[in-house]
Amino acid sequence: MTPYDQFKQRVKDLTSQQGCFVDQAIETALGEYSQLASLNQTVKGLRQQGCSLKAALEALQGYENLADQADKLLKIKQEVEWEMRFGQ
Repeated sequence: MTPYDQFKQRVKDLTSQQGCFVDQAIETALGEYSQLASLNQTVKGLRQQGCSLKAALEALQGYENLADQADKLLKIKQEVEWEMRFGQ
């Protein structure tokens, strides 16, 4: 299982087992992965300024050092929301 798959599974677990919304699950999982610490801090800062999670991640796509991670998180967000809506 790749780190991407592990993160996605953690988000799915948080949504299904603990009843978190997808955005909340992603933010919780971000805090659990030390390799995402820089992304986590930046997302937290943007969220405190009133950005939605999606808007924060989209904004980070313009930052060379965070773009790849932000792209992956947006993809996870879309995939988990799709799976919750329409099943796996």
